[in-house]
Amino acid sequence: MLTEQTQFESRVSPHDHWALLRSSISEIPPSARGTILIVGDSAAHRKAVRATVGELDHEWIETGTTSEAIAAISLHRVDLVLIDLAVPELGGTEFCRMLKKTSATQFLPVFVMAGSDDLESEVHAIEAGADEFLVEPLRPRALRARVQASLRYKAMIDSLDDSETILFSLAQSVEERDPDLGQHCQRLALMAAAMGVTLSLSGHDILALQRGGYLHDIGKVAIPDHVLFKAGPLTPEEWEVMRGGMERVIRMG
Repeated sequence: MLTEQTQFESRVSPHDHWALLRSSISEIPPSARGTILIVGDSAAHRKAVRATVGELDHEWIETGTTSEAIAAISLHRVDLVLIDLAVPELGGTEFCRMLKKTSATQFLPVFVMAGSDDLESEVHAIEAGADEFLVEPLRPRALRARVQASLRYKAMIDSLDDSETILFSLAQSVEERDPDLGQHCQRLALMAAAMGVTLSLSGHDILALQRGGYLHDIGKVAIPDHVLFKAGPLTPEEWEVMRGGMERVIRMG
């Protein structure tokens, strides 16, 4: 005999789960649209990138140099930056590094675009904080998917207050400490929200589950690497360090 949950799952496909989730969280737009800043010295190239992304869905700002890009960011609310690796003045990598080191723009998604597949350039861009390193010719469907994912993430960050933004920054630093985690926090956030949809919770409660899933590892920020990444069992003293770190983060929240 089917349980109530099994019956529900048999009626609702994974695609339907995602549609329900998107419609229940009103704070985050299901089909993200935003203001995209494209930085590059070739007007023809900027036009081609806009056409690839789908310029009718977004507002666009174009600049030819990094100094013009800085002025644009200071004057407009920008949700995503697409920058050519060889843009005049700072160059794409150093411009990205500057944005990621500034508190006001550290969560601004930055895609660095390159004309050739050069490993050193890609490594330097990722080390500078680039969210994507794109090699031309750009693949339209893949680019649009990446743009939509980044705009949704930016919309979620923009919906937070200052204290939540700090917590999300700390949670992101946990993932950066442990490369094996990958997109673990984002995946858990999505699964938690999907369960909230299955339980017919309110949009507010679903959003709380999503944020909780993303922040569930926040206590790790206070744990030293030699304890956090220890391969074997923890000693009693190390357990005290672990508990103490978690308690300090709880008090911060």
